[in-house]
Amino acid sequence: MPEIKTTRKIQLTGGSTYVVSLPKEWVRYFNLKAGDEVEIRADPQMRLIVSPKELRVRETRAIPAVQCERENPDMIVRDVIAFYMASAAGVEISSKCLTPEEREMVKNAIRGRLLGAEIVDESSDSITIQFVVSHKDLGINTAINRAFMISSNMIKDDLRALKNRRPEEALDVKFRDNEVDRFYFYVVRLLSQGTETLEALKSDGYSVSQVVNVFSVIRSVERISDHA
Repeated sequence: MPEIKTTRKIQLTGGSTYVVSLPKEWVRYFNLKAGDEVEIRADPQMRLIVSPKELRVRETRAIPAVQCERENPDMIVRDVIAFYMASAAGVEISSKCLTPEEREMVKNAIRGRLLGAEIVDESSDSITIQFVVSHKDLGINTAINRAFMISSNMIKDDLRALKNRRPEEALDVKFRDNEVDRFYFYVVRLLSQGTETLEALKSDGYSVSQVVNVFSVIRSVERISDHA
């Protein structure tokens, strides 16, 4: 989203209506036109926040590229996860240095660890991944609750396996950590989006000032599963 800082004069129209014009860069970014509705609300400091009633963001950012310059394919997966959490629309991976087995490992790891990661194009030199899930499909509260339920059950099952001396059951618990990670990465992605458009936050009743609190909650849940 473009950086916008401007000053506007308050106009009086019809003797009783106060009017302030919107910056054209902001209007164009959200693909708004005459007749569209915007929502205006006051935050706790009585600052007015203006947001489109229907979000129609025009994607102007290029899809980031992950270069295949590292010997460890796990680092490619880490780079993709970082772009995912930063709310990128997708990512293009340069796969020239990967063996066929490593390509499959990278694709399976990304699809297994990121909600809504879909491979939309692939050639011998590159893999293009698009992130298609949004808060309309799965809200912040629902994602946190699901992560918490999985983590809670992991602890219970770990204790049962320890009590019954069944290491195979404990091993099964370990594999469930990836499911919690999926929700953790997803919530962080929504928080990143929320600082730009607010829609992902507002749909679950949060404000920008609560982003740190929400992150602390999902981070704590993710840490519980790590130690289960």
